Amino acid sequence: MKKLILILPIVGLLAFSPLLGLAQVDTIDLTDDAPVIADLDGLMATMQTLINAMFWFLMALTVVFVIYAAYLFLTGGQDQEKIDKARRVVIYAIVAVVVAMLAQGLFRIVLNFLGE
Repeated sequence: MKKLILILPIVGLLAFSPLLGLAQVDTIDLTDDAPVIADLDGLMATMQTLINAMFWFLMALTVVFVIYAAYLFLTGGQDQEKIDKARRVVIYAIVAVVVAMLAQGLFRIVLNFLGE
């Protein structure tokens, strides 16, 4: 358990380190061009931004779950309980990917239906 407590923060930092590069911007001026949700286009743009952020968060979380499941498989040995837990974690990771893809797909279907 002590090894797990030491390994999980390191895995988390490694999983989210690409996001640090994506977070770099030159300047942000929110005085004039602040996004305003005044019509359907503004609402859809804001929702698209939120869904994209949730999608990439779920993808990063999936990587962490798969690495954790691999750790459980490797350290499980003959312990059937750990192996079953690792299988459940992999299933949850797959479910996270499916939910993320469905959210992206359903939103795009709604956008096409509304004629955006």
